[in-house]
Amino acid sequence: MDKHVRKLLSSVEHDEETGCWNLMTRLDSVGRPHNTFRGFHERAHRNAYRMFHGPILPGYFVCHECDNPRCVNPKHLWQGTRAENQADMASKGRSNAKRRPGLPKAETYQRIASLKQCGFGWAEIAAGLDLSEGHCMNVFYSRKRRADMGL
Repeated sequence: MDKHVRKLLSSVEHDEETGCWNLMTRLDSVGRPHNTFRGFHERAHRNAYRMFHGPILPGYFVCHECDNPRCVNPKHLWQGTRAENQADMASKGRSNAKRRPGLPKAETYQRIASLKQCGFGWAEIAAGLDLSEGHCMNVFYSRKRRADMGL
């Protein structure tokens, strides 16, 4: 077995329920693990794809069947174009396509922050505002981070 594969597998926890191989290493600022494989230092799922499937075509994405950013199970990874990746995200309700046009970000943030302060979860907030959970979290945390930094 290749030394890179051994190193990767030594940091993996198997989730029997989902079949995911969760890489239990440090995460970047958006919650994704990174590693290095044959000179490529980037998101771990891309390097896992290279280890088990071979090269990634130029301009292609490595997508997760399972939508778990920690997962490096080669059976859960596939190559796709930007359009295929976005279509996959939309079909699973993970895109920001639901965002109503013209709704000011400041107003959206205020609504999200108010609901969060009242104890609502992300799924409830997203459903109530007709937005995706990911979009709600992105708006909330990016605005909060800027406010915390005094920007």
